[in-house]
Order: sequence, then C-alpha cells, then structure tokens
Amino acid sequence: MLRPHLIVAALAFTMLACAPSPQANKRGLLAADDSRDLILVSVDTLRASRLPFYSQTLHSAPRLELAGSVDESFSMAWLASQGVVYDSAFTTAGKTLPSLASFFTGLAPIEHGAVSNMTRLQADTYVSKLKLAGFKSHARVANRSLHKFCGLAEGFDTYAVRAKQRESELGDDLLSAAHDDIASSKRVMLWAHFMAPHQPYEPLPEYRSQLSLPAEIVAGNEQLQAAHRSPQTEQHHFGAYRDLYDAEIATSNQYVRNFLSKLDAQYRAANRGGLLDNAVVVFFSDHGEELADRNGYFLHAKSLYSSVVQVPLIIIDKKSGRKGHVTDLVDLSQTMKMLLEGDEFTSDFVVSAWHNDFFAIRDNRYTLVHNPQQNALGPLEPPEDVAYFYSAVELYDRQNDPFELTNIAAQHPQIVARLGEQLYQWYNSKSLATSDPSSYLDEQTLAELGYTEDPNSEHSLDSLGPWSAEKYDNNH
Repeated sequence: MLRPHLIVAALAFTMLACAPSPQANKRGLLAADDSRDLILVSVDTLRASRLPFYSQTLHSAPRLELAGSVDESFSMAWLASQGVVYDSAFTTAGKTLPSLASFFTGLAPIEHGAVSNMTRLQADTYVSKLKLAGFKSHARVANRSLHKFCGLAEGFDTYAVRAKQRESELGDDLLSAAHDDIASSKRVMLWAHFMAPHQPYEPLPEYRSQLSLPAEIVAGNEQLQAAHRSPQTEQHHFGAYRDLYDAEIATSNQYVRNFLSKLDAQYRAANRGGLLDNAVVVFFSDHGEELADRNGYFLHAKSLYSSVVQVPLIIIDKKSGRKGHVTDLVDLSQTMKMLLEGDEFTSDFVVSAWHNDFFAIRDNRYTLVHNPQQNALGPLEPPEDVAYFYSAVELYDRQNDPFELTNIAAQHPQIVARLGEQLYQWYNSKSLATSDPSSYLDEQTLAELGYTEDPNSEHSLDSLGPWSAEKYDNNH
C-alpha cells in the first residue's frame, strides 16, 4: 500500500496553470500564432514491436497486414509515414488508468494517485489548461476502467464510455459530439481511446477468417490465464493466440482509419481544409502486451518489461513538416507538456512502476528492474495463483536484448549501482499521493477486463521504495 503523504495536486495544478515562458509558448501548440486543434487517438494494449514501422518482431512474422498500408490514408502505417515515430517511448505503468492518468497530468502514478485501474486520479489534468485556453474538449473511450468517476473526465465538455459491442460506434459518437464545434471553427481537443487489442482477443470476423483458425480456438481470459498457469502444457496454442492478438490490431486499425477519415471529411465539409491542415494528431498506446515472452504470461498488468511499457507514439505536425524516426528515449507522460508548452522531448531516464512495490528505470541503453522487497510472488494481478517472479535486481542491455530477456546484472555492478542511485533519487524527489479506491467497477466487469478486485488488499506490500545506493553496494 502507498505510504500516506499530502497530495500535491494543488501545487501541480498551480504550476500547470502558469503561463509558459515566451520561448516555450512560441514553440508549443498554444502559441499565439497557432490556432490548430489537438486530436489524440490511443489504442489500448497495443504493443509497439508488433507494428511494421517499429523493430523486428520477437515471434513469428504477422500473418495479417496489421497496420494497413502507407497508401491507405489514416491507417496506422500511413500515420507513421506522415509524422515523427518515437522508437523509444516508454510509459509509467503497464495498466490503463495509471498510464493514461500520467499522460494527462505529466505525473508518475505514485504522485497522481491512480496507481491501479481501481483507484481514482487525484490530480488536475492538462485538459483543464486547454479549457482555460478556450478549447472544447470531447472524449469517447472503450475501456470501462476509464468510467467518468475515475478522474479523467474532469475538464472535458463531453465524456462517455463506448465499450464492447459499442466500440464500433465510438468514432462516430465522438464526431457527432464535435460536429458543431468544428463547423463553427471553435478550437477542439478530441480523444478517441479504442479497446482492441485488449484481452480477450476477439477480432472482427473479417480478420479472424483470414487466419483460418478452427472455431474452437479462442483467446479469452480463461485460455490466456491457463497459459500462464501451465505454459508447457498450453504452449501449442501460443501461436494461435498471438495471431488473434494481431487480428485485433487489424481491427483497431480499421476503427482508427474510419474515425480519422470521417474527421478529415468533417473539416473539409466546414470549408477548412483537411484534418492535418487544422490539427496536430497524436497516436499512442497506454501499454503493450507480453504475449508469453516469459512465464507463459500473455497479458500486461504484472509486467514492467519492454514488451508492455514500451509504447507506440506518433506525432503528426504538418506545419513543422517533421517526419521520420526519433531514437532518443522519451517519457510518454511528458507528451502533453511538450505539445502545449514546447519543452524539449527527450529524457535521461524513464521510470515505470507497479504500485509502490516494483520498479523499472531505463536510460538510453540499459534497463534496471527492481523488486526491493524481494517478493517471490510478483504483482498481485490475475491469475493471482501464479507467481510472476522478479529478481531483486535485474539489468538488461536493450541495444543487444530489446525484449529484456537476459539478465546481466551480475556482470555489470557499476551500471546497476548507477541506475539504482538514479531510481532512489527519483523516488525521493516525489511527493506520494494516498490511494483512493474506486468502487465503480463490479466483479464481473473486473474479471472480464482481467483486473484484480482489490489492489489495496491486506496482501499488498507496505513498500519503503527502492534501495539506497548503500544497499546496492552491499548486495553486489
């Protein structure tokens, strides 16, 4: 459980609401001479390495054209060809609400309070700043953990969940909400958050049919959790499950393309030119999916490895004309600050965490994963009866091991100590928010989403945070 501290939301918002410096304002989206809109499109559980414009895939090559073609306007592949692709973007957590709350606040989960999908965001978001700047903001989300009581809805003029069978309506519903604002040239911020490819992997029939899988092969929670419990027994299904995950990416690509194409048409109908003439477009994910990289684990909530916390991020800014790939390390939670205030968008390191108990810190090359309490069970996430083991200290060289599979901590104690000290200093620079549990999701919904019922149960650890440098020295 999180240690009690005074929440610093008021201070954070005071800093947020302050006018940026003239230099930052000149470069940011809110520059006086820039009246464009901001369009955010996020895809839940989208693993960066499964997209063709990122690195080589770890598993077999996709059997489907997951991201569409560069010749198909507003497909994922086309978006990548039109803007800047950030090759090394990492998020703060492997769970939806913690990650997205960081995206909209610029804070770590231990600071904003939403450390799990069952806790409330305690800090004000950048949406409030947009509102003060005259933006009309609308959001439609497909993940039920992002319900209007989770804290993210604050500042939006309209905000609604369109989950499960209604996900296909999400884009049209958002377009309807924004229609009058776009027609009257009001400045807008739109956020569309699609759910596919979150488990269960249930793609549209047109994509599943291309896989030629037997009807009895399904990738629901029962099957995916069984893979974690008995990986050797279930391994013969792993390829099919990954194929179904890929088909879900193709499904989300269709949703994204339909939404952005119609939004482009909406701008043109208002005699304003196309979407990219009127807006900066940001495409990203909250987190990825492990897909049985280790322990037969397919899901995400237990993992702090790159398959989960490395995320796709594309920013399309037609006015700047910038395109191509950026390899520098990027913290996804700083995206809005960069867009609105024009700050430089590179990081010396990025920290990800599960609650206050498990940590990962990354610099441009190395990853340190840390289990300070040396808990052998791992994070308390479904299936809770299976251990997900983290060593006390793990080190990975992403240059030679991008999916962080070979622990080299014993060979490089100096790098371990350096990153450990950075993690310790980072942690001690934070003011931790108390956790405020939310009860707006019932047990059935939680089970369907693969979330634990009570993230703050008596089984959770009362962590004291990462080790100090002295303890690293004593253990190496």
